Amino acid sequence: MYFAVLLFAAIFPLILGAQTPFEFSEGERVTVEKKYSRIAINRIDEFYRKLREFKHFEKREQLLRVNAYINTFLPQYDAVIDHKEEYWKTPKEFLAIGYGDCEDYVILKYFMLIALGFGENKLFFSPVIERYSGTYHMVLLYEKAPTEPPLVLDNISSKVLPLNKRIDLKASECYNSHGYYKCDTNGKRVTMSKHSERFEALLERVRSGQ
Repeated sequence: MYFAVLLFAAIFPLILGAQTPFEFSEGERVTVEKKYSRIAINRIDEFYRKLREFKHFEKREQLLRVNAYINTFLPQYDAVIDHKEEYWKTPKEFLAIGYGDCEDYVILKYFMLIALGFGENKLFFSPVIERYSGTYHMVLLYEKAPTEPPLVLDNISSKVLPLNKRIDLKASECYNSHGYYKCDTNGKRVTMSKHSERFEALLERVRSGQ
């Protein structure tokens, strides 16, 4: 049951200390089952099975599979689930509840890709504007190489395309544990700050086991 937790525990110490982002104690599993039913436990166990399965693929295939798998979770606005206008779920919260909004998909994909061996310095949260609707959205960017436009993992698309090919998205900023940046559609970044308060707050909640 906890094979995946043990397998990937060594990957996270740099950003999370000893705590892994997917670790449910037996007591937590009991609580999750009581609150969300046995379906939630099945979803958590399926997540571990996917981690074991995906680790055998090449990086490009891992990106596609992670994006497609996490996109099977159901969408729902924070105001409906959490009674808050804006709330970022930790991976454990999203796995337990099973649905969330665009930021929650980004967060779970981010940590799943790190567990699969992707460098966290190559993954970026990116708030974007959907050009056709004018609405706010968030995607996860993966920078394969500094000279190439980053690839986009998006909960409203099964495709993983370079950002400059996503003409429906307008990106102007991105961030991760290394800092906050202004960016363009080709992935060129200008450092604005060494920290993102919102991102650091998320990591602190993950470290605390939430």
